[in-house]
Amino acid sequence: MFGKSIYIFNPDTDYALASGSPYYTPPKSIVRLIHEMAYFPKRFAGVEDIVVPYHKIDQILTVIGGVDNLQNYAIRPWGWNARIRGQLLDAGVPEHKLPTTEDIDRLRELSHRRTTIRGNEMLNKLLISYNVNPHHLSPLPLEFYSEDELLDYYHNTKDETFIKAPWSSSGRGIMYTGDNRDEQIREWAHGIIRRQGSVMYEPAADKVLDFATEWNIVDGEPAYWGLSLFETSSRGKYHGNIDISQREITDRIRQFAPDFDNRWIESQYDMLGKLIGKQYQGPLGIDMLVDRTGAIRGCIEINLRMTMGHATLLESRHSSDLSDL
Repeated sequence: MFGKSIYIFNPDTDYALASGSPYYTPPKSIVRLIHEMAYFPKRFAGVEDIVVPYHKIDQILTVIGGVDNLQNYAIRPWGWNARIRGQLLDAGVPEHKLPTTEDIDRLRELSHRRTTIRGNEMLNKLLISYNVNPHHLSPLPLEFYSEDELLDYYHNTKDETFIKAPWSSSGRGIMYTGDNRDEQIREWAHGIIRRQGSVMYEPAADKVLDFATEWNIVDGEPAYWGLSLFETSSRGKYHGNIDISQREITDRIRQFAPDFDNRWIESQYDMLGKLIGKQYQGPLGIDMLVDRTGAIRGCIEINLRMTMGHATLLESRHSSDLSDL
């Protein structure tokens, strides 16, 4: 699926994007993960690929045998951000092998959860054009810039709600209002707004299944890789992916949402072309879910980086059935 690659597992990429600074320092819990999973990409890397531990990124030229050998490889971190770009430059990687600072700034803005709002708006219109049952149209998340505004809306609607930081992933940076008192919600939202400028407000679903579509964008053209199935807690924390075939994943989805078919893939393809286009190049995943009524929410989150779904697809090599819906 890729050419010869240098893989770097930098699981702090979403934190680094939130910071926006090349001098960002990850929390201790993530530093531990960086060391514990340093060679995680070996699970899906090809025989000609190289895995460089993130905590040894300053030694990248030594690991690959010099700067000349870089010409034969694409550098593929888990995700791009200003910090890893700066680290690679400091390690001696030529600038032409890296995204520009403008690319990184654009990626940071696209990774904001308001992109998900625009994605849902587009996807709802596209699903209607593909004659998908309106039951599957998703409620649009909202963005609030003050905790008072957020709590006023929450009290008026009485929704069961997830409040999310604009830059976050894997269930981190998410609060479920049903578990917390007003003052806890206010304090948490205040901290996120102070650091990131706003919070996102998303009505909770009575979820029965989490899944995703996995993509790669090259020169503005989205390429569909396949489906991934994963498990999260009822509060949205990521637990892990399930390694089964594309046919089995499709059957599992249709068990709860019988009308799931290629119209969803086609709608997302159109949406990605309009929403992302040539602004980003590389892998991305679109998180989705099915609720207890059988409704599909088609754009819970857009992850503009490698995902565990990509890793599972690469590892299992289900190349023969990736498009077998």
